[in-house]
Amino acid sequence: MSRRGYAIACGHEKTLEVAEVVLQEGGNAVDAAIAAYMAAFITEPCMASAGGGGFAVVGMVDSGEVQMVDFFCHTPKHKDLERPVDYIPIEVDFGDAVEVYYVGLASVAMPGSIAGMYALHRLYGTIPMRELIQPAIALARNGVEVDRFQAVDFNLLRNIFKQSERGRELFYQNGQIKQQGDRFHPDRMADFLDALGREGQDLFYKGEIADRVARDMAQQGGFLTREDFEDYRVNIRRPLTFGYNDVRVFTTGYPSLGGALMNIYLANIPPRSPHILAFDRKVRAGMICDALLKQPERISEALEKINPEAREVFQGPVATRGTSHLSVIDGQGNAIGITFSIGEGSSYFIPDTDIHMNNMLGEPSLVPNGPHTWPPNVRLMSMMCPTLVRGGELGRVILGSGGASRIPYMISQVIEHLGHGETLEEAIRHPRMHVEDGVIQVEPGLSWLESKESWKGYRIQKWSDYSMYFGGVHAVRRRGELLEACGDFRRHGIGRIGYVADQP
Repeated sequence: MSRRGYAIACGHEKTLEVAEVVLQEGGNAVDAAIAAYMAAFITEPCMASAGGGGFAVVGMVDSGEVQMVDFFCHTPKHKDLERPVDYIPIEVDFGDAVEVYYVGLASVAMPGSIAGMYALHRLYGTIPMRELIQPAIALARNGVEVDRFQAVDFNLLRNIFKQSERGRELFYQNGQIKQQGDRFHPDRMADFLDALGREGQDLFYKGEIADRVARDMAQQGGFLTREDFEDYRVNIRRPLTFGYNDVRVFTTGYPSLGGALMNIYLANIPPRSPHILAFDRKVRAGMICDALLKQPERISEALEKINPEAREVFQGPVATRGTSHLSVIDGQGNAIGITFSIGEGSSYFIPDTDIHMNNMLGEPSLVPNGPHTWPPNVRLMSMMCPTLVRGGELGRVILGSGGASRIPYMISQVIEHLGHGETLEEAIRHPRMHVEDGVIQVEPGLSWLESKESWKGYRIQKWSDYSMYFGGVHAVRRRGELLEACGDFRRHGIGRIGYVADQP
């Protein structure tokens, strides 16, 4: 009896287990990713939520085509500032910096997570949606143990969670934020997910959930209306594509800036350069992208100079925290990467559902001109860029990352190191660097930069250890019969390969 291999990488053991069970039961990569993402509502609640959004890149073997699925958050159609709004500044202490975000009902943009999963299922799913939701229901009913990375996230966002009664009930215990080994138990989400499996996405967008949120928004100072729910649409788009060395890269186009910046970054790093030259070129590439982010209206022009075809899929000029990624390749070679976020979360939980809504309208990087300056009825931009790479000696790779404005550069550096012939684990473990705001951030091990204090007017900040600041690239690869899966240790990611026996 022959066997077919699969590979999974993501941010949590339980998320991975759900994907693996679906593959073992005959589902394809998309089935597995849908089930895993919904499980992440419980296993990775600081990153994933029915109240958030994201992007997927999907490559199916039968068609040979790659599609980008945009289910990111959308601004409300109307903005009434003549009445009091619920918009509260909150400090988040990241250790090396304290940053201010806004939470409350007026920070919530229209979420796309549920619509995105149903769109993926209509396009590529093979197992009934109700079955794919069952693992998430079981996790919500039983709860999950808080792991080391989730405990770090809980602590970072503790000032947000304590703003609401349900946030305190879910994330605090005996007056303290939950720690590693405690239990996270969003039991009310089980009933919501069970109803979702029976009624479909209209429950969320056209039923009682939409009614309840719209009523709360009207009464408590938010902007979303029933019309925003009913009119939300998932966008199926052509990915941004470009060549690098002897491979083809498929990543996010508009409304993500991440794919465009990845294209520009890699275009300035000659493939297979000696490492000493590559370090120098990475600094230069980072400086170019850093300058472009300060004048985002120039990104389209810079991109089209190196990739004229990009005009068709990239239309304009930005980053989110609370972001994670999962990657799956199944036994047929079908591949999907999903990157997802809720920002920091708004502290508003939809009553009786345990759904934590996003705070995308409270993200200074997404609303750079100040509170409430977002344009109505537009898809928000992001740095998220799940990416598929195929061809040459690399084989078929699907990868993505969290990490706010650093996302495209962290993915690019992994792609570059794969081009040097490194294994997936070697490429992910390789020390990283990032250029932003006049500073070159350097992980330990980049000796060429560690020996310097500054370069070309940029100060060099030397880190004493590897850090989640440099992203969390979860990736899988297939080269013929060889499979690799690696979750980034910087965010306690996990990767696994396995096999499914062909039916006789």
